[in-house]
Order: sequence, then C-alpha cells, then structure tokens
Amino acid sequence: MKKIILILFAWVSLAYSYSPKINTLERFSNTGGENNVSEIINNSNILNPLSVNCSEVIVDIVFDRYRSETSWKIENGSGQIMLSGRGTSNSPSSVSQNVCLENGNYTFVIDDTYGDGICCRYGEGSYTVSLNGTVLASGGSFRYSESKVFTIGQALPPPNPFNLTASDIKANSMRLSWEAQGEITNQTTFDIYNNNEIIKSIEGIETTTSLTGLVPETSYNLSVRAKNIQGDLSEFSNSITVSTLADNNGGGVSQEMQELLSLVNQAREAEGVHPLTINTKLTAAAEFHANDMNNNGFFSHTGSNGSSVSDRVNDQGYSWRRVAENIAKGQRNPQEVHDAWMNSSGHRRNILNSGYTEIGLARVASYWVQVFAAPSGAASSRSNAIVMEQFEPKQFDMYPNLLQGDQNKITVVGHDGNTAYQVYSLTGMIMSQGKVENGTVELNDLSSGIYLVKFVMNQKVITKRLVKK
Repeated sequence: MKKIILILFAWVSLAYSYSPKINTLERFSNTGGENNVSEIINNSNILNPLSVNCSEVIVDIVFDRYRSETSWKIENGSGQIMLSGRGTSNSPSSVSQNVCLENGNYTFVIDDTYGDGICCRYGEGSYTVSLNGTVLASGGSFRYSESKVFTIGQALPPPNPFNLTASDIKANSMRLSWEAQGEITNQTTFDIYNNNEIIKSIEGIETTTSLTGLVPETSYNLSVRAKNIQGDLSEFSNSITVSTLADNNGGGVSQEMQELLSLVNQAREAEGVHPLTINTKLTAAAEFHANDMNNNGFFSHTGSNGSSVSDRVNDQGYSWRRVAENIAKGQRNPQEVHDAWMNSSGHRRNILNSGYTEIGLARVASYWVQVFAAPSGAASSRSNAIVMEQFEPKQFDMYPNLLQGDQNKITVVGHDGNTAYQVYSLTGMIMSQGKVENGTVELNDLSSGIYLVKFVMNQKVITKRLVKK
C-alpha cells in the first residue's frame, strides 16, 4: 500500500510540475488573437522567456494587399528555426511577434510566393526586426525572398578589407572593389577614405561601390576600413592612388569599356575579322539590362519585365538584321570577363562573329553586358556609331552630368537649333522630352536616380548618362 501511495504522489507531482510550461505556451500563442496569422515554432527560449541570456526580439510585419503570399522565419546559426509566421487571407493588416533569443548570430528570412515582395506594387508593406528599439533588419521591396543577418549580444569582430582596386575610372566617378577576411553581416559598415577623410560609407555585405561627384584630373588616395554594429574598427586595407580623367575623355566611353572593346577587337583581328565600333543605342540597351539585373538581383538574358535582347534593342530605336548578347557576373576587370567569355564556346562565337559590325558595352556593379548587332541599314547605324579614332568629343557635350539638391538645369553645347531630347529612366520610361532651348534643358521634378538623356541632332542620336542626387 505504501508503494501505491508513493507512486500516486510522484505522478501527481510530475503532472503539476509541467503545467506552468503548457500554460505559458498557450498564453504566448494566443496573445492578441494572432493565432490565425502566424505559427510560433516551439523552442526553449519561447517556453522560458526569462532565460538569463535571453533578449526579446520583436518582428513587425505590415502586409500588402495579398497577405497569404507572405511568410517569414528566424533561424539561428545552426539553421534551427526559432520563430516563423505566415499571413492568411483573413489576417489583419499587420502582425507583431516576439521571440527570446540567446546571444549569437541569426538570419531573418522573408518570402513572397508571387515574387513582388510586400512593397510597393500592391500596397506599402514592410518588415522590421528590432531589439530594445534598435532596428536589426528592415525592408519590404524584394522579389521572391530576402535574408538579413543580425547579432544578439557581443557582435562579431569587423572583417579586414584587402585587395582594394579601382575600375571604370571616369572624369567624375570610379568603381571600387575589395575583398574581406572574416564574416560580413548586414550590420557591417565599410568606410571609404580619401587620405584621412571618410568620403562614403556603405552598410551590408557588398564589397563594391561607385564613387561619384569626383573632380576631373584629380588624384585620390583611397583605402577602406570596416566596423561592426558596436563600432569596433578593422585594420585599413591597402591604399591606392587613382587619378580621374579629364572631362570628355573618350567621348563619354569609360576607360574600362574602351579596354574591353580593345580586347574584343584584338581577338577579332587575330581571327582575321573586322573590328567592331561602339553604338550608343546598343550601349543604352546593355546599360538597361545591367542595371535591371543589379537592381532586381537576377542573372538571365530575360529581363525582369520579360524582355529579350531584341526587345531592349528595339526599345532604343535600333533597326537590326541580327543581334546577340553576352552577360557575365562577378569578374573584377575587363581582362577577367573577356577571358571568361572567350573560354565559353557560345560567348566566344558572338565575339568573333563576322556578321556583327557594332557593339554596346556596360558594367553595373558585378554585372557585365555586351550587345552585338548588324544594322538593317548602314545609314541608320553609322549615324549612332562612335568610331574611337575619329570621334571629336568637344563637338557635342552635356554638363553637369550630376545634379544635386535643387539643381534642375543642364547645359548642352555643340547643338543646333533643332536638337530634341528625351530623358529615360533605367526602366525605359520617358521622364521628360522636348527641344533644347537656348542651350539649356530644365528637368523639374526629377527624383533621385540614374537616367539616360538621348539627343537627336541632324539625324544623329547621342546618349548621355545623368545622375540626380
């Protein structure tokens, strides 16, 4: 009888000891009536929110109009899901979840099944991951998925940048690239220095950036230094000295693209094939696609709007008999990308094809594009071709090519009284058009971004790049 009593007492005690955890989970899951919005994944931190090393992280989601397309999760460094949620058609317009996380590195992942993020086409959706009022990750404009890494507790030491190089050097801009030893997170900041002065800072995992607004024919002594979210600093990278070009150098064709054209024509010459000339319309088509891939995070000959290379060339008003495209991603300089293309049979075939006479070249961040074509009529093509040896850049120019603040006026030199212009966004939308009056063009209400300005003069088309900050 004593044994029976002892067993019964132990069973009651065991049942009683587990009941608080069950109640805690039920209360947490039902808070705010959000059970129909998201699913909370069981883990020890949720069951015991008073853990000594536990920090409460809050996830706020604002949905667009299609809430059931959106799902999200937080994973720890081992890939274990610490929290997850999914919208439903009956969800409220927003949801807030909290989860207690121990010190460590975590990744917030948000998905949209339709591939248009949660902002801004079908509503101004957004997400925020925060800790004690500090935003760890935020966003809303992405395609199918976006991941953000954040740290709880002691931050990772900043990575050490090295192998800093400069490319695409122009009169007013250049591109910098570097490597980094150590882990890079979304909270990593890279400061770019000219001598001892920080001239630009970028946050996140990118190790490339463009410097704009530089002074022509000026030397810059550049280096890079990283810092983490706590402000800890890395060592400086190697220092490089780079001089910007004179204004109008190469008729608007960057030194980098001239080098790539030279490599293409050297390869063609070795095969007994005539050289290619740069065409501004083909270059505009190449720049459009390079920007599209970079801005929307994909790598394909099919554009984000479903366009093909022939569509993009048609959109620039180029009449062609044949057209082709080479794309690449990740190469650091013209020699690397040229070698990669020449070692691929299909890309090599385009480069050496005697049926093409003109080319457009572009690089945006790590994306490279070549567009090859043969015009349907010699007259329509040659009027837009830049022959490097014969081009006289001072005959026509536009300045400034960088508008800042309230600036809205550009000056055009070397034009005639019938010169017309069109300003295109990088998505191909016409933002402004008209005739050049008294040598100036006023561009009111132009938002920040990169634009292409097309001038039509004496049946010739000249395309210039314009940046508004």
